[in-house]
Amino acid sequence: MTRKTVHLGQGDERAARDVQREIDLHLDMRAREFEAQGMTPAAARQAALDAFGDRREIEAEVRGLHTSTVRERAQRDWRTALRQDLTVAVRGLRRTPAFTVVALLTLALGIGANTAIFSVLRPVLLRPLPYPEADRLVQVWSDHRALGRQEPEWLTPPDFDDWRDQNSTFSAMAAYRGWGPDITGSGDPRSLSGVAVSGNFLSMLGARPAVGRLLTPADDTPGAEPVIVLSDALWQRQFGGDSAIVGRLLTLNGEPWRVVGVTDAAFRPPLANAPDLFRTMRRAPTDSCGRGCIVLRVIGRLKPDITLAQAQGDLARIAERQARDFPETNAKVGAWLVPLHEQLTGETKPALLALAGAVGFVLLIACVNLANLLLVRGAGRSRELGVRAALGAGRGRILRQLLVESAVLAVLGGTLGLLVGMAGSSTLATLVPENIRSLGEIGVDGTVVAFTAAITLASGMLFGMLPALHAARTNLMDALRSGTREAGGRGGALRSSLVVSEVALAVVLLVGAGLLMRSFLLMQRVELGFRTDRALVSPVFFPRSRYEQPQRAVQATENLLARLRAHPAVASAEASDVTPLGGGGDQDVTAIAIGEPPRTDGPGGIW
Repeated sequence: MTRKTVHLGQGDERAARDVQREIDLHLDMRAREFEAQGMTPAAARQAALDAFGDRREIEAEVRGLHTSTVRERAQRDWRTALRQDLTVAVRGLRRTPAFTVVALLTLALGIGANTAIFSVLRPVLLRPLPYPEADRLVQVWSDHRALGRQEPEWLTPPDFDDWRDQNSTFSAMAAYRGWGPDITGSGDPRSLSGVAVSGNFLSMLGARPAVGRLLTPADDTPGAEPVIVLSDALWQRQFGGDSAIVGRLLTLNGEPWRVVGVTDAAFRPPLANAPDLFRTMRRAPTDSCGRGCIVLRVIGRLKPDITLAQAQGDLARIAERQARDFPETNAKVGAWLVPLHEQLTGETKPALLALAGAVGFVLLIACVNLANLLLVRGAGRSRELGVRAALGAGRGRILRQLLVESAVLAVLGGTLGLLVGMAGSSTLATLVPENIRSLGEIGVDGTVVAFTAAITLASGMLFGMLPALHAARTNLMDALRSGTREAGGRGGALRSSLVVSEVALAVVLLVGAGLLMRSFLLMQRVELGFRTDRALVSPVFFPRSRYEQPQRAVQATENLLARLRAHPAVASAEASDVTPLGGGGDQDVTAIAIGEPPRTDGPGGIW
C-alpha cells in the first residue's frame, strides 16, 4: 500500500482541509488498486471505504494530533524566545550599570514604601477584629452633647443595667473598668494591671480558656466567691504555665481571690493596655456608685440583621425614659454607638490613609520617572533596534523584547522593595497604638507578598508599556539610516508630557507633606501651660497590704520625695495622682466641674 506523509497546516481549518484531502487521496489510490484486481468502480470504492475504517474517528484523531503538535511547538518556541529575551535583557542591563542602579533604587523605594504601609494597613484597617462576628460589636457610650460635652462619656452602673436589661437589639452587653491590684504573699509585692468585667465579657468576645474556665454571669452576683481569670502572659511569666494554678488562692490588695482559669494565648481584649488578669465586678445592692457616677465602659453585640441605627434608636428610647424618671442625673443624656473596629482605629485611620496616599504618589512618580528614563534609553538604542528590524525582527518581537526588559527591572526592583518593606513595616508599626497592634500581627506575610507582586507587575506595565510602544512604532529602518540623534528627537513631546506629569505628582506630594509638617510644627508650638523640658515622670506603686492606712502611704510618699530632693541631680520633685494631659486611662475617675458641689454618689476617688 502506498504511504504518504500527512502535512498539517497552521490553522485548524487549514488542518481539517489537509486531512480531508489526504484521506480522499488515500481512498482514491486504494480504489484504483481494487479496480486493477477486476472490481467495478463502485465496488472498488466501497471496498476502499471498508478497508479504511471509520473516517470521522480517524479525522478527529489526526486533528487532535495536529492540535497537540502545534501547541507543543508553540510552547517550545515561546520558552526559547523568552530565554533569549531574558538573556538579552540581562545583558543590556549589565551594559548600562548606572541606569540599572538608578532604576532599581527608584523601584525599591517606591514598592518598598507601599509594601510597608500595606503591611500595617491590612491588620489595622482591612482585617476584621479577632472576635467572632466582629462586625456586630459596638462600643456603647452615653451622649452628653446636649450638655455641651462633645466627647462620648462612660456609663453609670444603673444606666448600664437599664440598657442591658431593657434593650431589644443587643444579644449581649458587657461592661468593664480598670483595676490595679497588688499581689502579695509570694515573694516581693508586685503591682499588676487588671480589669473588672461583667460576667459575660470574656464569652461575648469569644475568649477560650487555656486551662480551667472563664468568668460567668453567676460569678458576678452579690455574695459569689471572688474569682479571677489570669491572662496567658501572666500565667507564663509569674507561674511558669503550671496548670495547678486553677483553684489556687491569690492575695490581691490584701484579699483572697480564687483562680478559676487562664485565657488562651491568642485572646487579645480590645483595651488600651493588655491586662494581667480579669475579675468580676460583684457590685453589691448597696453600692454607693449610682446615677451620675460615670465609671463603666461598655461593649455590646448586636443581634443578627440589626443595624447600628436601629440599636441607636432602641437605646435612645430607654435614655428618654431615664431622663423622665431621673431628671437630676439623666436629663439630656442619650446613647452614642460606635462600631468597635472604628472605635479602636478611629484616631489611627486618617494618618495611615494619608500615609498610604503619599507612598502611592511616590510610586507613581517613580514609574513616571522610569518611563522617562526608558524613553531616553530607547532613543539611544534606535540604531540597535534598527539593526534588529533589518535582520527580520518584527514590531511585535521588538515590543516583546522591550517589555521583557521592563519586567526584569520590575521583578528585581520588587524583590528589593520587599526587603525594604520588611524593614519598614516594623518601624511603621510603632505609629500604631499598642492596643491595636496587639489585635493583629503586623508584618510581611503571604498576603503582603502577593500585594507586592501585584504592584510590581502593575508598575512594570505602567513604566514599561508606553516607552516600548513608542520604540516599536518608530520607523526603525529610518532610524538606522539617519542615526540616533534624529530618532531620539521624535520622542521629545512624549518625554515632555511625562516630565509634566511627574512634576504635577511631585507638587501634590510636596504640598501634602508641607501641610503635614506645618501641622506638626504648630502642635510642637502649642502652649501647654507648663514647662516640659527636663521633666521626668515615673510611676510609683505602694502595696496596699502594707500601706492600708492612708497615713502610712502619705508618709512613704513624703520620704520618697525628700530623698529625691536631696539628690544633686534633681532640682525639684513632686507627686500627683494624674499627670498633666495624661488622662485617667482605664482608671475609675469621677470628674466634677468647677463650681459644682461634690457628688455624694461617687466612687470616692480612684479605685
